[in-house]
Amino acid sequence: MRRDLSDLAGRFRTAIADDAARRAADDDADRRRLAEAREARDALLDELVGFLGAVGIGARREGDDVLGVHGDVELRFVPRGEGDRVEVTWSTMGPRTARLYREPVLGQRWVLSVVRGRHEDRVPLVDQGMTWLMVDVLGLPAPAAEADPTAVVALTPAAPKQAPSDATSPEPTGPVRRL
Repeated sequence: MRRDLSDLAGRFRTAIADDAARRAADDDADRRRLAEAREARDALLDELVGFLGAVGIGARREGDDVLGVHGDVELRFVPRGEGDRVEVTWSTMGPRTARLYREPVLGQRWVLSVVRGRHEDRVPLVDQGMTWLMVDVLGLPAPAAEADPTAVVALTPAAPKQAPSDATSPEPTGPVRRL
């Protein structure tokens, strides 16, 4: 074989070997991401059992699923697929779908997504999503809102400094966002 063809063949062998190494590294990274996602999902499901039990709702594991029952309403968290996806169903849900997933933009925080027709609502699972599920789905009374000093600062203009007052004001409460 001519020397220039031999050199070209060598470059192709190098390119093929480099491509195989890149694919193997990508496959390893995918396996690690899936394993991390499954671990996060398993931890979430364990936390949900603990949370529902702490709230006073009958909660249990049924296989991989988490089931919470309050009155006549069943709330179920069902792991789906190989990653971190969790389907959320309840006995009174009607024509909508709901799921939990981790949002990379929010630092892998869990998000509740509820889809009705063409409309999708997405809220962080803690606090808004779980509050909506507990209040609107299961019919529990809404807890008092916890003051979030960063939200107050971000949503209100800076007030002039005043001398401290002895009067106490109630913590702000508001309606739960309807999904």
